[in-house]
Amino acid sequence: YEVFVHTFTVLVVVDFLLGISLALSRPKSPLRWLCLLYGVLIGLGRVIWECERIFCPDGGGTAISLLHVVWHFCSAMSAYLGILSNAQARYELVKVGDPVVSTAEAWPFVPQWLNRIG
Repeated sequence: YEVFVHTFTVLVVVDFLLGISLALSRPKSPLRWLCLLYGVLIGLGRVIWECERIFCPDGGGTAISLLHVVWHFCSAMSAYLGILSNAQARYELVKVGDPVVSTAEAWPFVPQWLNRIG
């Protein structure tokens, strides 16, 4: 279990740093905001998971156990934003595919204000 916890922590830290560094390197780009949201959500999810792990006893069923749901939501949204970031990076850097903020068919959960950036 401890190996999982430490490996997961390293993975989250690396993903967080990569997401933030890529976001900072792409001014005025939808990719910046997708990567920034990705990094923030994966970091926030990890912090919430740690709080739940420390403060919620096993099988407690207290109100704080709802943090488990929140960290699953954060990790799922960060995974989705990671996929969107990859698709947008492929479009911007390799010129293959369509942008995720395409007006023809916008991806679900992509804020419409991303269309106005760039």
